[in-house]
Amino acid sequence: MRAAINPPNGRFSWRYPNIPPELRALWTAGQPNQVTRGAVMLFEHDHALAVDGLPGKRVWHALLADAIAARRNTSGYSYVYVHSSIPQSLTLWHDGQTILTSPGNTGVPAAPTQLGTFPVFEHIPVGTMSGTNPDGSHYHDPGIRYISYFNGGDAIHAFNRSSFGTPQSLGCVELPLAAAAKVWPYTPIGTLVTIEN
Repeated sequence: MRAAINPPNGRFSWRYPNIPPELRALWTAGQPNQVTRGAVMLFEHDHALAVDGLPGKRVWHALLADAIAARRNTSGYSYVYVHSSIPQSLTLWHDGQTILTSPGNTGVPAAPTQLGTFPVFEHIPVGTMSGTNPDGSHYHDPGIRYISYFNGGDAIHAFNRSSFGTPQSLGCVELPLAAAAKVWPYTPIGTLVTIEN
């Protein structure tokens, strides 16, 4: 109880020696950051709490209960980073290992994929994507597989294209079906996705 009210000084260290530099750059001790936000979102989702990334009273109550009971996350830690320079690619890193690197497509110049780091906020196996094309026409694509939304309407997902590695989407990160199927189980709510040049 005393530690919850007046926590002792702690020390942060990375668990694995080969942390991607993109992930390492996101962490600043004692400062709010996307690493913490994503972890809180994952914890909230796993505990059937409202997922907002803010460690409020209910989050702390559940966190302290887990700490007292010595319950730990056993699913490991995943991170995704996307290189938007050509040839474009996605890399999935999990628990100290690169699981997959795949060609992928990001947004066309008229609908670019925003650079930055974002936590996954919706994770669905199959869905319909609808919206407006840059020319004002509308699209309605049912049956899109392995969707992990990370920034507004932008998501990692499978898409049928004749080639991958160049800007072709409307802001999403498109992957070949086999790569998307492998990535999807590693991108639950809270997983960080970095889009970089």
